[in-house]
Amino acid sequence: SFCTLLEKGEMATGKSARGRLVVAILGLAIVLYIPLWSRCTVTNPTVKIVQAPPVTVRVPVEKPCPTTAEAVVATAKPTAAATESPRASSPYHVHIVVFTYRRLEGLKRLLKSLVGAHYNGDDVSLTIFLDYPKKGPGLADDGTRKFVEQFTWPHGRLNVHRRLANAGLKRTIMEAWFPSAGDRETAAFFEDDIEVSPFWYLWASEALRRYADPQQSGGVDERLLGVSLFRPIHDELSGRGCVVKNNNAAFALQQPCSWGALYLPKAWRAFRDWYDEFAATGDRDPTVTTADGGHPSSNTWDRHSSWKKYLIKLMHERGWYMVYPNPPGRTVLATNHLMKGEHPTPSRKLFELPLLEANSQALTEFVGEGRAHELSEGSGSPGDFSDTLPATVDDMWAFDVLFRRVEQGVAHLPHGPGFD
Repeated sequence: SFCTLLEKGEMATGKSARGRLVVAILGLAIVLYIPLWSRCTVTNPTVKIVQAPPVTVRVPVEKPCPTTAEAVVATAKPTAAATESPRASSPYHVHIVVFTYRRLEGLKRLLKSLVGAHYNGDDVSLTIFLDYPKKGPGLADDGTRKFVEQFTWPHGRLNVHRRLANAGLKRTIMEAWFPSAGDRETAAFFEDDIEVSPFWYLWASEALRRYADPQQSGGVDERLLGVSLFRPIHDELSGRGCVVKNNNAAFALQQPCSWGALYLPKAWRAFRDWYDEFAATGDRDPTVTTADGGHPSSNTWDRHSSWKKYLIKLMHERGWYMVYPNPPGRTVLATNHLMKGEHPTPSRKLFELPLLEANSQALTEFVGEGRAHELSEGSGSPGDFSDTLPATVDDMWAFDVLFRRVEQGVAHLPHGPGFD
C-alpha cells in the first residue's frame, strides 16, 4: 500500500526533511500514474482478440409468441452472402423450407443436393424445421440435431427451427410459412427424403418469371398455386398411369405436389385462411366428389395427419392448379426416396424416379445440345429452359384432379359452385 511505501521511505532516508521530500514526490507520482495505467490495461490478461469463424447464434425466446408458433425455438446462423444481387432470376425471393424428423441420412442427401444446385448467383434463404422426438423407446434424436447445428448454407441466410414438443408433419408444414400481403417470396417445400436435380432452381425461376410475375401484362392467374418439381408417371389419386406426351412441355394439373414444389404467397395465404374457416365449422372430412361421381384416393387419407388432403379439396373447389415440368423419359427435377415415415410408403418403381442430371441424354433432349452443354458446365441460366414452357398457362395441356385431360385448358378445370 501507499502507507507502507511511506514507512519504507522514511526507514531508507531517515527522519530528515530531504528524505520526507523524496518520499512525498514518489507518492505523488504513484497516485497520478495508477489511474492512467488502469485505463490502458486489459483488466483480464487472459482475453485475446482473434479473428473467429462464423458461429451458431442461439436466439432465446423471452416470451411465448401469442400464435400457434409458440412451440418453436429459432436458431440463426450467419452464412456467406450471394455474389450477385438477390431476385436476379425470379420475380420472387425463393425461400427453401426443409422438414425433417429422425431421418438423418435422408436429410444429408437432400441438403447435399440443394447445396450443389445452380442458383445463378441469387440469394436463396433456407429454413430447416426440426421436429421434436416422440416419447417412447427407440425414438430419441438420431443425431439430426447435432448435424443441423453444424451445417452451413453457402447461398444465403440459414435458419433452424427446433420444436419443444412433437408436432407432426401436417402441423409443421401448415405453420411453417405465412406470407404477408404483397409479399414477394415463394416457399420451396422439401421433406427430408427428397433429392433435387442441380437444375431445379433454374427451371422453377423461369416458370415463375413466365407465369407468376405480378408485373406481367394481365397479372397472375389467381388459380395458380405454384410450380411442382416432381412429375408423376403414376397418378396416386386415380391409380392410373399418367405419361403426358406433349413434346416435353410443362402442363397444368389440379393437384398439389408434396415431393418438391414452390408455392406462391397469395395462394398459400388463401389456403391457410380457407383451412382455418373449414376447420372451425366442425369435425368435417375434406373429401372430394367430382361432377361425374369420381372419388380420388385422398378421400381415404387420415385428415389428422395429411395437410395435402385439405389442399386437394380446395383446389377442386376453386379450380386451382400447379404447373408441372415434363422432362424426357422418367426424369424429374425432384424425386422421392420413399423413406419410412409417418405415412404409408408407395411403390418405389412408380415414384422414385431418376433426376435430370448434367451431361445426360435427357437434358440434351429437353433443352438442346448447346444449352445442355452450358448447363452441364455450370454457365447456364433460367432462360435455357424457356423452350420447355408454353407461352402462357392458357396454352398448356390441363388435367383435372383425377388426371383426366381437360381439352379446353386451365380456364375450364372443374370447380365448385361460387367460384366462376
